[in-house]
Amino acid sequence: MMRAIAFCTGLLFISCFIHGQTLTVFPSDTIVQLDNVDISSMSKEFRSEVFIQNETTDTLWVIWRREIAPDCPYVWSFSTGDLNQSFPSFVNTNYIPDEFEFPFFILPDQYTIGTFTYLKPRTVPGCCDFKMYFSELSNPDSILATANFDFRINDPNCDLVSDFEEMEDNINVFPNPVNNTVYFESDQPVGNVQVFNFKGEKVSEENNINQMDVSGFSSGIFIFKITQSNGKTFVRKIEKM
Repeated sequence: MMRAIAFCTGLLFISCFIHGQTLTVFPSDTIVQLDNVDISSMSKEFRSEVFIQNETTDTLWVIWRREIAPDCPYVWSFSTGDLNQSFPSFVNTNYIPDEFEFPFFILPDQYTIGTFTYLKPRTVPGCCDFKMYFSELSNPDSILATANFDFRINDPNCDLVSDFEEMEDNINVFPNPVNNTVYFESDQPVGNVQVFNFKGEKVSEENNINQMDVSGFSSGIFIFKITQSNGKTFVRKIEKM
């Protein structure tokens, strides 16, 4: 029996300021718990994502740095990629001045996957805290946002050491795929829905709704950013037929 807590559900946004304007990342805190999952293969891997939104009127050049807790299982391997490229497991950042400079840009009002990380436990169960730090090229030493991941794989003792609070996924977005109307079923009123295409461009935004007409959308995958009235934000990938 496998129990999994989804990578990007039931979590909060971090809002950070660049020259008085806002950059957001999602999720800010994530528990990835997998019980009784088969990790007998050395190549078995699990993916986690960080979405990022540029709410400024300027194009931003984004720098990321990752930090893996020193007490993680020593055989676990992490490899991270971003909008530019994928990096080998020994690379912990996309920017080292005068040595290794690969910042990626995000356009005004764009919302897209900022980074993705693949974890290979290499047959070993355990727990690991993993952080992604985000900065802007004009001030690389200033951390604007942090995304925290708590990985727990086939280890019943992990719950005893985590500092993260597990949060319930309490929103349902359906149907998926969809032809005409997307419905939002939630224990809290939906305050805002923003929809982005896979280029990261915003194609729709509505407030205080429980359904959305998408009949005019082109076919393809869209990212729905749904914010409840209590401030909780969720991300869903929906296919428009």
